[in-house]
Amino acid sequence: LGSSCFGHIRVKIDLQSQTQMASARLQITVESACNLYNSDGVLAGKSDPYVIVEVPGQEGMKLQTDVISNELNPVWNFTGEITGFMDGNVLRFVVMDKDTFPKPDDLLGWAELSTQDVYPNGFHGDLALYDSKTQATLTVMVVVTGCDTAAPELVEGEGVQTTTVLASGMAMHGLALYTPGALTTTTTASQSMTYSAPLTNSAPQVPMNSMDTTSIVDSQ
Repeated sequence: LGSSCFGHIRVKIDLQSQTQMASARLQITVESACNLYNSDGVLAGKSDPYVIVEVPGQEGMKLQTDVISNELNPVWNFTGEITGFMDGNVLRFVVMDKDTFPKPDDLLGWAELSTQDVYPNGFHGDLALYDSKTQATLTVMVVVTGCDTAAPELVEGEGVQTTTVLASGMAMHGLALYTPGALTTTTTASQSMTYSAPLTNSAPQVPMNSMDTTSIVDSQ
């Protein structure tokens, strides 16, 4: 490329508008559980289950149902609200067996819902409980009651490559543009940029290693 020169080129980069959830308000209903493990043993009766709903790592984003005594198929129909649920957060449901102090409460199982599971259309269904000894399930409903959205951002379209056209009739992708000429046109939503450069031999040296080349499509 020592003797090659840059001619008039036109590069078009398509931009996409992306809107992301900034913060959502969730109405959460813990309806019931089925087939919970009896951690109290046969002689001591049955488990006394309750559910903790939380967003791990977020202070104050926690709900808890009432305790239902001596029941392996409890129905709570408990409804609460969590605000400030962010993109990337996780909604965790932990089912516990209430015990008498000083004995600690026993874990009966847990489940999680991701942001993609609940936003924007909510969720209603059965969740299989991890760490359950009886393949228990938990039935919950999550409704998105409100959401603040982040301002749309213009980002370069996925898979769009910058193309530099050489006077020799080759197009090189992923190569940084050499722009000794003035930028003549610029738009925003669909950004078109025209660079003009004199046909001189003063272009910088460009290594040819691992360079993707194709035939020229549009040059002047």
